[in-house]
Amino acid sequence: MSEAVRGADALFLWDFFSEAVQDAWPQADRLSWIHVAAAGVDKLIFDELAASEVTVTNAQGTFDRPIAEWVLGAVLAEAKDFAAATSTSRRRSGSTVRRVGCRGSQRSWSAPARSDARRLVC
Repeated sequence: MSEAVRGADALFLWDFFSEAVQDAWPQADRLSWIHVAAAGVDKLIFDELAASEVTVTNAQGTFDRPIAEWVLGAVLAEAKDFAAATSTSRRRSGSTVRRVGCRGSQRSWSAPARSDARRLVC
């Protein structure tokens, strides 16, 4: 990182537990912005960075909705015993599960691979 940060204006940091920024700090001659791909930056901050004019931003809130949706889905799946229902359905119909894309989204949902499977629209 020492070579990469020399002359750089900004730094995107994925692994904020790493001490690479602190180790490369003497070579950060033009650095004015560090963006951390995590909610917290406490592990990144060291004395020289705190005393500098470098702006540090983070990704707080970026994953709030996807995590909430996943948790809600997991709760519903457990409450409705989806695993048993899917297993029973597969044994009865002998079908497999195929993935059906949602219109206008990268998300996908599972639907029975029968001729009467409906297209899901999100």
